[in-house]
Amino acid sequence: METAKRKFIMSWISYAAVCSFLTVVNYVTGTEYIWVLWVIGGWGIGQLICTIDYLLARSEKRGENAPRKQRSL
Repeated sequence: METAKRKFIMSWISYAAVCSFLTVVNYVTGTEYIWVLWVIGGWGIGQLICTIDYLLARSEKRGENAPRKQRSL
């Protein structure tokens, strides 16, 4: 697996794992204030930006490898 793809997948796995853990901590310590939503939202915005960046870089790379079509006059 290429390193960029591996880093992308691992970042989503760590996001899901940490947010799940913090959700449990928030629930166990008290549900008066759901502070974990700030973490999920803030980190989620970062994940969204990284996902867009990864997909754009991937599409550019795919475009470079595509064979060029010659125009006929």
